[in-house]
Amino acid sequence: GASPGNFDRLKEEFAKKNISVQEEILNDNHRSSKNILTVASSFLKGDRRRHPKTLRPTKPEGLPVEVWECSSQTKQAKEIVAGMIKRHDDDQIQWKDMAVLFRCLKMGHIGSLTTHLQKELAGQKVPFVVVGGKSIFERASVRDLIAYLQLSIRSCPNDEAFTRSINQPPRKLPKEKVIPIIKEFLDGNTIRKEDDELTRITFLQDAAKAMVEKNVGLKPAQHKALSGFLAQIGSYQEKLNIMPLPDLLK
Repeated sequence: GASPGNFDRLKEEFAKKNISVQEEILNDNHRSSKNILTVASSFLKGDRRRHPKTLRPTKPEGLPVEVWECSSQTKQAKEIVAGMIKRHDDDQIQWKDMAVLFRCLKMGHIGSLTTHLQKELAGQKVPFVVVGGKSIFERASVRDLIAYLQLSIRSCPNDEAFTRSINQPPRKLPKEKVIPIIKEFLDGNTIRKEDDELTRITFLQDAAKAMVEKNVGLKPAQHKALSGFLAQIGSYQEKLNIMPLPDLLK
């Protein structure tokens, strides 16, 4: 799960740059039943690091919550699988109607939280599938969005973000072909003229701008596509100066 300290660090980092942070609390819970929220809230009351908030359920009470105490991951896996088998055999609940939900798939030094369960399910010949085996920040769509956000911060050029974004979505700029050309141009050109001033070229994005200005290195269609991409990033940079980040994300 997320560390509560991340919220404090976010405020501290932005405060260093004299940027105010507006805090919005999402109180309505659309995922869990009222009973689950009540139990979860009672568990979290003793956590002094937690930022206080009251969750409002949007779903009915639901079934009573069972709390099991297990001394290890292995015993926990055995208890869960035994409970599933009992419900399947005694209550005629189909395997496809059961699920084990995890708040996260990995946790610090513990590592994977699903390994023991998967081994026990396989050992007991219980059919199963693993859904969502990646962290949300490992998903391609989220990494693409983060790359665009990094490029939108004018003061922080980022070669990795530029490489990831240059052909995403596809715009006739395959990175395995275009990035080497831009790197080659960067190696031979370290100065560019911008607004009657000489600027040192140290990043791929700056080299790409110089290539567009000089109309060198790429085919006409690629020049047009690269120019459009750079204009798009420039537009995001300008918008980020005048509007809140959530509005830009929309």
